[in-house]
Amino acid sequence: MKLTARNNSGFTLTEILVVVAMIGIAMVAIMSMYILNMKSAYKQDATLEMQQNLRMAMESISNTLIVAGTLIPTNLATATTPTAITAGVLGSYSSSITINTSSADGVYARVTNAKLKNSSVSVNYSTSVDSVAGFTAGDRVRLIRPKNRNLYEGYTSLFVSSGVPAGQKLILVKNTKYDVYKGDMLAKATAPGMYDSIQYSLVTGGSSCPANQSCLARSINGTVEIIASYISKLRFSYVYDDNSEDKAPSTTNIKTVRAVRVTLDGTVTSNNVTTNKELVSLIMLRNK
Repeated sequence: MKLTARNNSGFTLTEILVVVAMIGIAMVAIMSMYILNMKSAYKQDATLEMQQNLRMAMESISNTLIVAGTLIPTNLATATTPTAITAGVLGSYSSSITINTSSADGVYARVTNAKLKNSSVSVNYSTSVDSVAGFTAGDRVRLIRPKNRNLYEGYTSLFVSSGVPAGQKLILVKNTKYDVYKGDMLAKATAPGMYDSIQYSLVTGGSSCPANQSCLARSINGTVEIIASYISKLRFSYVYDDNSEDKAPSTTNIKTVRAVRVTLDGTVTSNNVTTNKELVSLIMLRNK
């Protein structure tokens, strides 16, 4: 009987080492690509977040500048008549801005009924208005007469809880000797005083701004909140009625400003790579 010899030979050590080396090289290449893609993704995410913060910051400033000067009284007896805006200057550029308005929240109502006589300084009375959206019980209200922009301070508003359809009347409470006329404006006030002031500026660190970052801060009558992070630079320039533009207007010239150019820079560092973006917007003042 004829026997067939079997081939019992396997892989040599050299062959195994070559295969292991090839697999190692492939794995290193794959991991390098993975790490590179992850770094790129982190950078893109950080850049996207920074861009979103820039847009939020610009939207907040724009919305507030639009209402600058709204129903600011022109004949205050106890205070200097404020301008719609006030520039804060650092270096050669305005780096902060204060916006004055009768309502920081932008909440107003117009009296729609005839004259209401308030015979006593502490008598409550109701007045019909065209809208009470945005008002809540206990709000402070400024009464302003648009015809001559007189200001009457010291009201509190309450919703009428029964007897009339919701959203039609407010009750005004005490501390006034003035009558209320059809066409008068009621402005929701954030705090006591002749008007509300909103300031935008940059802050670094703190309880609300991440460490080693600059943030856009908004202060309403002294109460500060962070609007956006990753904001590295805030600049304002001012366009006058004659179309000339100034970086730092004087107290006199600021009364003739008709538009504000806002420049925001955003900066983010991810994986030791720094990305900068700039956003610029020209905002017209509607109520200067």
